Amino acid sequence: MWLGRWKNKSDTPFGFGWPRDPIKALGIFFSYDEDKTNEFYFAEKIRNLEKTLNSWKKRNLTLYGKINIVKTFGLSKLIYNASLLAIPEHFIKETEKLILTSFGMGNRQR
Repeated sequence: MWLGRWKNKSDTPFGFGWPRDPIKALGIFFSYDEDKTNEFYFAEKIRNLEKTLNSWKKRNLTLYGKINIVKTFGLSKLIYNASLLAIPEHFIKETEKLILTSFGMGNRQR
């Protein structure tokens, strides 16, 4: 896959097939399209976070329990990708909103 300033090259040295679609290597997606990359990295993880938090929402948890659920089962899924890539601001806001509203903490002052 051509990267950096060569990303628009169309030659095929050595007769290799050079892909135009996203490639996954060692758990990391490489793509020419930043929106697709962000979708792979963050949007899917946020949807999974929402499912996880919804499954715990019905339980009568203390604030400490809610925080542990968010940290253990929620944010841990985003940590790896966040350590490698810059997170777009709208994904940060979406994650914050999801966490605060999932456990009924959305109306409190921060």
